[in-house]
Amino acid sequence: MLLKKTTMILFIINAIFLLAAQAPIDDHHNEAGTLTTKDEVLAAEKSRFAAMVAKDLTALDKLIHDDLYYVHSNGSVDGKSEFIEAISSGKRYYNAITIEDPMVRVYGTTGIINAKCVYHRTNKEGKQNNLKLHYTSVYAKIDDRWQHVSWQSFRM
Repeated sequence: MLLKKTTMILFIINAIFLLAAQAPIDDHHNEAGTLTTKDEVLAAEKSRFAAMVAKDLTALDKLIHDDLYYVHSNGSVDGKSEFIEAISSGKRYYNAITIEDPMVRVYGTTGIINAKCVYHRTNKEGKQNNLKLHYTSVYAKIDDRWQHVSWQSFRM
């Protein structure tokens, strides 16, 4: 009888562990309730997109590292100064930017985002001129903050 009770208890404990292992884990916060490193990288990306829309050059200067290598979907390449100047002058403009299906991976002090995005824009005549992209965006943790160091995209 004792063997049956012990076996039943072990069965129940095993079932509890199996159920716990299948429970969804909140990927956005760790056990202490703070943001995970992946969320910090994605937050930096969203902040950069918001700064691009708002033409917030001060925020862009802080979010983008001096060694930026930015390959646009048309093949042109910008460094940090060219990238920020194009936004400042209105050569590149955005009404909104949305991110779809982001996959964030972090390796030490390097964060990589693979995602889709839509640059919502209108042309000079007021017609929609949206640009849908697949992209890879790379961040490095430098000076205790995530900074954008590389981008490559292609049109969908």
